[in-house]
Amino acid sequence: MAAGQALNVSVFHRLGKIGVFYGNKLGYRIPWSRKFPFSCLKHPQYVGALLTIWGFFLVMRFPYDDWYLLPVLETVYYGFGAYFER
Repeated sequence: MAAGQALNVSVFHRLGKIGVFYGNKLGYRIPWSRKFPFSCLKHPQYVGALLTIWGFFLVMRFPYDDWYLLPVLETVYYGFGAYFER
């Protein structure tokens, strides 16, 4: 979870609040960033969210047989979102 939140914080640091929340779609000019975490990952905020989700369910539900079902579903959703995002 800590690694996921570190990625999310670094995205906020690079893009700022307006950049993170699709400010470019609302008419704001957001400069393109090629620095970390964008130098390592195409969608660092999605990866950060997924690491947080997987960590949370691992900590909270691990002894149960179904602990991985929602994280798998979220991974599929985020995968489609990353694929279709333009």
